[in-house]
Amino acid sequence: MSERLTIHDIARLAGVSNATVSRVLNNKPDVNPETRERVLRIMDEHGFAPSIAAAGLASRRSRLIGVLVPSLNWPFVAEIMRGVTAVAEEEAYEIVLYTASQTQDRSEVINRIVATRLTSGLVAIQVGQSAPYLNSLYEQGFPVVMLTDQVLPVEVSCPLIDADHRSGAYEAVRYLLRRGHRRIAHIHGPATFRSSMERYEGYCQALQEAGITPDPALVVYGDFKAPTGRMC
Repeated sequence: MSERLTIHDIARLAGVSNATVSRVLNNKPDVNPETRERVLRIMDEHGFAPSIAAAGLASRRSRLIGVLVPSLNWPFVAEIMRGVTAVAEEEAYEIVLYTASQTQDRSEVINRIVATRLTSGLVAIQVGQSAPYLNSLYEQGFPVVMLTDQVLPVEVSCPLIDADHRSGAYEAVRYLLRRGHRRIAHIHGPATFRSSMERYEGYCQALQEAGITPDPALVVYGDFKAPTGRMC
């Protein structure tokens, strides 16, 4: 076993749910004594050390939800926040907004969020390279939801929200083709974004199905921001 054992690993080894392991960690009384003993024995055998910060945060009954965004002017952040706040209001929760620039170490920001023990969970938008760390916190009992196009659902166990980028680009090109257009350009996003390649694949698929060979001269590169789009 890896030294970085998670609650998910302990649950699998003990044949119980993540929630049961969490109840054992928090010394809840509603756990069968034999099950508790088995879970504790497995933890001891594998030297499992739960994250104190994550466990403390998960045990709180705060009515605050943290939202981590790359920046306030990042594309679609405003629309996403409208949806987040609408649901939070319906459930009588409040939102605490955190920002982390592209150059800032997101793990450091996340550590500060967890250390405050202020919020009862975190919605992380465009998580970048901090995805494995966020997923580790989730597996330790810290509620996390990712909204990102940089991670595949199979790469994490926490809830992940994304769009079908390939189909979206495919349908957009099909629409233009139906209107009689044949020379259709494509603004390719940053190479580090999975969505960039998936959209390009959808673009190429629609053209090829129409008998059109994609023209490299009609593909330009941008950064998903409006000013660059206008320049292209």
